[in-house]
Amino acid sequence: MAFAAGLGLDPHPDFEQVREQLGELTGPCAITFGQQGRPLYVAGPYDDSIAIMRAIKAAVGSEGFAVAA
Repeated sequence: MAFAAGLGLDPHPDFEQVREQLGELTGPCAITFGQQGRPLYVAGPYDDSIAIMRAIKAAVGSEGFAVAA
């Protein structure tokens, strides 16, 4: 959730369904996000891709993330 928020995005609505299973983060997390240390955007069929790309670019710059084809 913090990863998405750091990019100016809301987590996926389905995240709330699994949030309890992840528990509270109390230290370093073994789960990593992104690809090779950078955020990775994979467009979904219902995404507003333009709005998402704008938010990510505002957070990390044009070269700060990857896009899956």
